[in-house]
Amino acid sequence: MINPEKDVALKEKLKFLENNLNQFDKIQTYWIETFDYRQNLLKNFETLYGDKHDKLFFKWDCITDKLTTYFSQNKSKSIKLYTKTENSLHVFELLSILLAPSAYRKKSTENRRVKLTSYELLSSFLFLVKDTSLLLESHENLKSNLRSKSQRLQPSLFLVGDSYDDIQCSYVFVNDVLYILDSPLVAIDVCFKIIHAVNAEYQQDCEIIWMFLQKFVYEISTKYDKTYSRLNSLMSDLAT
Repeated sequence: MINPEKDVALKEKLKFLENNLNQFDKIQTYWIETFDYRQNLLKNFETLYGDKHDKLFFKWDCITDKLTTYFSQNKSKSIKLYTKTENSLHVFELLSILLAPSAYRKKSTENRRVKLTSYELLSSFLFLVKDTSLLLESHENLKSNLRSKSQRLQPSLFLVGDSYDDIQCSYVFVNDVLYILDSPLVAIDVCFKIIHAVNAEYQQDCEIIWMFLQKFVYEISTKYDKTYSRLNSLMSDLAT
């Protein structure tokens, strides 16, 4: 049975985490006290896909090796890379380059689409901000931009740092509530699980990267899945 007073207190603490990013002592306390709420979201994923829970971390080293080898064999060495090979985000840069030809962005409320560059694809998947104080502003800007295209904001990844090689903090935004995670890879794992636990959607601009994670990493198929020929070809090549 839900205790109304505890439920109100929980909502107040979640609201505080949503709007106060600079009061770190209080954030740490409230983060601990809302642990059960956040864990329940992840338990929903385990209920739906229990055997997929550890797929990302179990397969990550193998996927990294396969993608790095595939990229070196199939892409020009003259391509400028933004991330270092020892960085876990390096794999997502390689993915962005390989999948960008199939990635599009809706230009406006009209049906016109424009092709994304590899960096635009990467940055739509992993939003990079220079300072924690800019998180709320960046989040609001993203929501405003999506509204202009008649799109809703889905659970999203935000990273704080000067570059993808210098990440200081990793966050997931869900319904305007901020979740602080231990690393970018943990944030990606949590964001993916929350999307499926609450029956959300992938953000359209970076949907093809999420589909790679869903299909190739977590090995999940749903009736809502979109088909990308380039993605299917890449997954087939990596599976051999």
